[in-house]
Amino acid sequence: MPSLVQQLSAHRDLGALRMVLECPFLTTALREGPGGLAVFLCPAHSEGLPAWPGVVTHADSGSMSCGVVLDFRSAEQLLQSHADLFS
Repeated sequence: MPSLVQQLSAHRDLGALRMVLECPFLTTALREGPGGLAVFLCPAHSEGLPAWPGVVTHADSGSMSCGVVLDFRSAEQLLQSHADLFS
């Protein structure tokens, strides 16, 4: 059976892997966000993002450290996202 990450990737290439939090805890939730983002979070940080738009939460059993972000956007989408921050 494919892992949750494999299911979420849906055969898409991983565009970026980031560590956005310095948290020592393992994850209990995988939050699927808008635009091809998947964020692994511990209980404390998961509760801190209740209104994140387009979110779907999946149970996770500590497969990654809290704060890991898998970004399945294409290189063009990543660059446009960054450019939009400065416009």
